[in-house]
Amino acid sequence: MIYNFSKPRGVSSNHFLRFLVRRYFFSKAGFLGTLDPLAEGILPVFTGKYTKLIAFLGKTIKTYQFEIRFGFDSFSLDGEGYFTRSAKGSEISLEKLEEAKIFFLNQTEQMPPYFSAIKQKGQRAYQSMRRGKIPQTLPLRKVKIHQLDFLFWSEDSLQGRMVCDEGFYIRAWVRDFCAFLQKPGYLFRLVREGVGDFFLLDKAIGLEKIWNTPKAENLPATSLQKIFTKMKFLSVENFSEKICLNRNIVLPRNIEGKKEAQSSFPDFCGLEVSSDLFSSSPFGVGENSLPEVEKSMGFLLNKEQKEIAFGTIGIQLDSWIFSPRIIF
Repeated sequence: MIYNFSKPRGVSSNHFLRFLVRRYFFSKAGFLGTLDPLAEGILPVFTGKYTKLIAFLGKTIKTYQFEIRFGFDSFSLDGEGYFTRSAKGSEISLEKLEEAKIFFLNQTEQMPPYFSAIKQKGQRAYQSMRRGKIPQTLPLRKVKIHQLDFLFWSEDSLQGRMVCDEGFYIRAWVRDFCAFLQKPGYLFRLVREGVGDFFLLDKAIGLEKIWNTPKAENLPATSLQKIFTKMKFLSVENFSEKICLNRNIVLPRNIEGKKEAQSSFPDFCGLEVSSDLFSSSPFGVGENSLPEVEKSMGFLLNKEQKEIAFGTIGIQLDSWIFSPRIIF
């Protein structure tokens, strides 16, 4: 099953997951997107066979609300580490914030914080830092901020909301943002409000619900239909062949999907079928491989075998090329 939990502040994502596993006796569980111990908010948890879907959702955008406290620099870039410098810094103005917004919306690379799980020479960066060894400069990461809004600011603090790609370090951005403002500061509070369009904070399962729900079957689960509504899918009526992993399936481009899927797969009957998932210009035949730019995550509904397979969809001349990765 898939659950939309809300992680409380002060506990790591792994500790929170272990707590859920012990309480609900999940045989297998994983989460989508790590939250720092001092962060709170949405932590999607996948259990059982649904853990295989985590890899398909790894690039999902995230929505955060943050609060920055000015006047101090933090060794860990948040309130967990000790403060290294105290200064007032320059004044904050609307013009300066607008400059910062334009600058960071065009940011394409970011240096991760030293207190991170990135490995260097077999050691996690935060492990080296806790031993007093500052690691070498960490490799830059490709990042993207889709939306940045400043909701409130004063001489002592600033609150805002950000929509960014997976792998973006808010703490590292606060470091760079405060440097841009020429004002010391650190991340005081971070709340993850959304993961894509399907995991939202107002629908999340909080601690009170967890305490009052001793059995996992009584927890509200997130349906596959809700998660994959915006994904591309193919449905074939006369496809009786068993779907196999790591074997490409070639299908004609003229198949119709929605009506054929409704009777055998009622949970997916609300999905839309797009006739032009990619650009119309075809590309050459490859050896079981397609250019990455021409691929899209999606799934195939096999009406005859009543199978749902998740994988990549691509176009090769006049055919769909489907590469299954997970089969339900």
